[in-house]
Amino acid sequence: MRKQILFIAVIVTCFASSCLKDKEVVEVNDNTSRVITEFTDGDSSTLHTLALTVSTGMVPADLTELRIPPRSNLTKSVDVKVELNPGLIDAYNATNGTAYEIPPSAVYAFNTHTYTLTPESKSTQVKISVDPSALVGNEYALGFTISSVTDGEISVIKKDYLVELKAKNAFDGEYTSNGYFYHPASPRDIIDRPKTLSTVGPNSVMCELGDLGGSGYFAIFDVDAANNVTITEAPGAAGAPYTMFTTDLPASNPGYTPQWPSSADCNNVYDPVNKEFRVRYGYLGGSGWRVTEEIIRLN
Repeated sequence: MRKQILFIAVIVTCFASSCLKDKEVVEVNDNTSRVITEFTDGDSSTLHTLALTVSTGMVPADLTELRIPPRSNLTKSVDVKVELNPGLIDAYNATNGTAYEIPPSAVYAFNTHTYTLTPESKSTQVKISVDPSALVGNEYALGFTISSVTDGEISVIKKDYLVELKAKNAFDGEYTSNGYFYHPASPRDIIDRPKTLSTVGPNSVMCELGDLGGSGYFAIFDVDAANNVTITEAPGAAGAPYTMFTTDLPASNPGYTPQWPSSADCNNVYDPVNKEFRVRYGYLGGSGWRVTEEIIRLN
């Protein structure tokens, strides 16, 4: 009798396990074949960047991809409406302590709000036009939301897309700095310091002075046609005004002599071959000059 009961229990367990497996397969297959519209890289918390070369006038650009995933069982065309959503930027600012603004209507054009996805082409690019010259010196961002579809569903996770609009010149990018900071009380090496140089004009970028960016010391590097660099303090920068020492270190107050092998190369020029800034400049503090010598090379 005990053997019969054990045999029946085994049969019931196997049958239940088989049913569970069958049910699981059906659910997965149903889920992967659903028609769901989404931004490929969308979510409501990530701020993407659209960086455009500095120029005047409206420039068309691809913003992001709109799609129905390839696995979806799409049998007819779907019209998708995409709308601007300023509330996304407000929420992002509140969460991250940023101050991005919605650009004025003259800065950008977003005229195509409806896109058609077909069984043959399940993806398309969302388009925007922007005047890059109007972006310089501003912190602009836009939010977009998939608001409606004519068939299927809208992705809960990927229905939103946020983008920062930036102007980018030829000198904008990520750099590594090496050099020496001359100081009356605390001189020091600058070794493999990462630096972000950001566009502030057609031929100018903003860069931290030496290793003092965290204390509010920022300079503007403006490159002329001969690759000479004019250095001034950034608006509101600490330690202003800044002074260039193009030919040599200051000989007095308190006076400095070169402290690293590439000191002589720091003559305030841009080297387009090696894509590096070779700078020597500083400011006058209470006990004398503070001067940074750096070779800042694009990564």
